[in-house]
Amino acid sequence: MARIFEITPFTPDDLVGAYKTEFESSYPFEGAGLRRAAWLSRGVFRRFLKYLQLCLELHIEQAGTLANEITISAETVEKALSEEEMGKDWEIELRQIFPKGDGWKNAAKVLNIVILAQGPFPQSELYQFVQWLDKGEVSRMVSKLEEYGYLRREMRDRKKYIENERLDF
Repeated sequence: MARIFEITPFTPDDLVGAYKTEFESSYPFEGAGLRRAAWLSRGVFRRFLKYLQLCLELHIEQAGTLANEITISAETVEKALSEEEMGKDWEIELRQIFPKGDGWKNAAKVLNIVILAQGPFPQSELYQFVQWLDKGEVSRMVSKLEEYGYLRREMRDRKKYIENERLDF
């Protein structure tokens, strides 16, 4: 008899907890900075470690040191993890969801727009950022991203709002 084990991604809390267990604090990260890196890694531990390394490298480059009073904020994490860097990491995942053409690149662009908004974002405003796509295509893309747990949509005041599903700061 075969045993089946479902492997699920880590939650941001799991990743932050692992970091704090290993290093006994969140230093040199602020709590929000560490959670942001954990959240952006989408539950992949290796990616989380890579993002921490990129943040540390940028921080040392800018500050020249890791002095105790200087911490890495969520803003530093955003600067260290560019749209291009995130796109490289998401490519494999998004190619499985959007196997034809450049659909995965457009999906990565949509995800980055929503992530940078850091909260509910009106879907009607999303169309302004991806004008090369028609509204139906964007709507289908958002629906597929919602189906796979990347985004969440809800109606408020007769408008559709989208936000990243795992944004739980």
